[in-house]
Amino acid sequence: MTAFLWSFEKLARLCDHKDPEVKCWAADRIRHLYAKEAGPLMAGLLSDRNGSVAAQAAAYFCDDPDRNFADALLAAFRKSSGIVAKRLGHALALMKEGRFLDAVRDKHARIPGAGPADFAGVLMNVALLGTDDSKLYVEDSLRHLDSFGDFKEMAAGAFFNANIEAGTDIGKLLLFAYHSGVSGYVPALLAEIANRAGAWLPDDALAGKSGKGQASKVLAGEVEASLALLARTGCDAGNAIEKLLKKRKFDEILEEAERTALAIRQAKRLERGEEAYLRWQARRDVPFFHGAALTALKATAAEAPAAQRETVAGIAVIVLALLAESRSLIALNPETLDADAALDLFFEDRPDAPQDDAIMDRLSKRADVKNLVREAVRRVHQFPFSQMNGRLIRFAGRFIDEELARDMLAMDFDGSGFEDDVAEAVGGLGPLSIPLLRPFFEKNDPAGVPLALRILENLPTEEAVDLILAHWSLLWGGHREWLLDAVDRIGDKRFIPALKIELREGEQAEGEVFRLLCLINGATDPELERIKREMEIREEREKRLQGAMEKEDIGAFLREPLEIPLKCRSCRNVYHYTVGKVFVAANGKDTVIEDHIVCKKCGALDHYEVANAGMIAVTARLALLTLDPETAKMDRDNMSVVPIRSVSAFGKEIPLQDLVDQYQKKLRKNPESPELLIGF
Repeated sequence: MTAFLWSFEKLARLCDHKDPEVKCWAADRIRHLYAKEAGPLMAGLLSDRNGSVAAQAAAYFCDDPDRNFADALLAAFRKSSGIVAKRLGHALALMKEGRFLDAVRDKHARIPGAGPADFAGVLMNVALLGTDDSKLYVEDSLRHLDSFGDFKEMAAGAFFNANIEAGTDIGKLLLFAYHSGVSGYVPALLAEIANRAGAWLPDDALAGKSGKGQASKVLAGEVEASLALLARTGCDAGNAIEKLLKKRKFDEILEEAERTALAIRQAKRLERGEEAYLRWQARRDVPFFHGAALTALKATAAEAPAAQRETVAGIAVIVLALLAESRSLIALNPETLDADAALDLFFEDRPDAPQDDAIMDRLSKRADVKNLVREAVRRVHQFPFSQMNGRLIRFAGRFIDEELARDMLAMDFDGSGFEDDVAEAVGGLGPLSIPLLRPFFEKNDPAGVPLALRILENLPTEEAVDLILAHWSLLWGGHREWLLDAVDRIGDKRFIPALKIELREGEQAEGEVFRLLCLINGATDPELERIKREMEIREEREKRLQGAMEKEDIGAFLREPLEIPLKCRSCRNVYHYTVGKVFVAANGKDTVIEDHIVCKKCGALDHYEVANAGMIAVTARLALLTLDPETAKMDRDNMSVVPIRSVSAFGKEIPLQDLVDQYQKKLRKNPESPELLIGF
């Protein structure tokens, strides 16, 4: 077997490096490349003074929650905070370590002793313990939600999510939100109910219009899609609900949804027997939650604020449709399924569920498993956007060989959302997958190249480095972010000369990767001093802005020069430029930069276009204007991003770039005109 460039021993030595970035990199690489041997080493890094290093070590135990290390994790948890505490808590919860709850009680004896995000993370991990005591602790936490002051509405969703996970009665949660008097609690809870059922709705899509009960367009679209799903699943209630929606009979919609859900469950109860049904109910398996949520929504409807009645009814429709879609899982015991029933369930076009792992285990033991694997891959090819594809790819990945990997790489996975599953499955072939990735580079496949680079990043071999270096120019020009990620994770010294050619002042990503490559390979280079200086300047800037944030000084952000990515029209390369003044049209679609821009690659002057990422940077800066009414009074001369309107003498709005072009054209004819110079 081809050896990795980095042995366990080399990486272990780098875990003692004086530079925290190197230690963090080495811990990450050990976690991915040598997971079986890494436990003792990772336990030793749990209390590292650098939070990023400790976070990598904690992440290892989330992937492999070995109870032999419970004492070390508990000790580290008591001293930790932020993402480290969250990951340590998650690992302890997965271990079902009962002492974790006592540690949480000690650590959070005073609430709010931590920020809302930290405490919310702790709550979810306590919920995962699944004990009566943990459930009581999570439910009791709702009493403290208001104590987070201005952050309580932001934290509400996480508190509700933890309670749903812990098994708190949904009706209790609804009454808490309805009677709280806090406008943000109801949409936060309804969003969590919908999301737990399998939808995705942000809180602001459920806020409605005060006093009118008008649900947002986002919710309306989800309800319409749910009615279509009910029709596809053969559920007759969809027609009745659609008529009730038109008549705005929201209470009757809730009644119809609950009645239909009960009928679906009762049918499966009769089909699969009382024992199987009670077992499913006790374990709260998917889709138990859906029925419980519909019952609670109906039972508490009279208490819901008038402005939210339509939203509550809409959520019920969404949950019912998702219940109908997953009805085959009701009262299901995968261990007693016959072979044909297991196969039918596995190939259903429905979302994944926890029961699917047990179904895959049963299918893996069949004598004809190779035929099943081929059929799974064939179906992914035939239905590239089916909901079942993730589990089909993961199932095939259990039996990966070169032929299967080749078939998977030929899938039309662009935009299907299953790229992660394909990358993991093909990556399981190890270095043997590298020759199969070459065609992506040779064809410059826009979807295949990023996938190939993701697979290569966990295959640090000479062959992987050769493949990347052979196509360096192509990758740098069209897939720079993916390339830098792969170069960073592979970490070979042969990348240093190639990357040095691409270094440009102010380009953070390539500078940091170049510095890391030099440090882990013991290389020295004059560029390191410049990169270090830029990193220090950036760190000082972040500290300054952090201080402004704590003081709620929005003006400091608005005055700060803007770093914006721009694409050169001559050489087509994208680089970052720090600019002092950007004018943005009121519609947000037109942008003019006052500063002169010289391309960092070819030297072209002011010959660029604002890429999508650039517009995001501009929009993010403009969004700050909405946070503080005082910013409306701020002198526009002091702002780096300025919203303006350009209007002709006839009152017609002129695109900013057209206005600039007009001035440039007139200046070419009369370059000495003071009026034109001032106007420009």
